[in-house]
Amino acid sequence: MKTALVTGAYKGLGFEWCKQLGKEGYKVILTARDLEKAQEAAELWWTLWLCWQ
Repeated sequence: MKTALVTGAYKGLGFEWCKQLGKEGYKVILTARDLEKAQEAAELWWTLWLCWQ
């Protein structure tokens, strides 16, 4: 499994990159400078990932 590290992934293009890479089977590491925003994005990401399974 390939791994991708995406910075600024809590919104916009960064989050879209996470979604697309996840759909392609990558293990995605989501990062952001703001901890609260990162946690919100991770929760949303987890929900989306479960839908893809």
